[in-house]
Amino acid sequence: MRYIPVLLFAAIVLIQNPANAACGKVSIADMNWPSATLLAHIDLFVLKHGFGCDADVVPGDTMPTGTSM
Repeated sequence: MRYIPVLLFAAIVLIQNPANAACGKVSIADMNWPSATLLAHIDLFVLKHGFGCDADVVPGDTMPTGTSM
């Protein structure tokens, strides 16, 4: 019974301070079809403004990008 206040306090502290993973430098391949270009730029926006990552879009094609994964 005496651990309940401690566990409650720990849960509140953990909820208020979410852990953020370091994302470093992220390169997003810009494919050669319009829907992929749109998604690449949406990903770029979310990574830069939502997570504070250093992201950029680089030209890519289907085979080289698939091979690099």
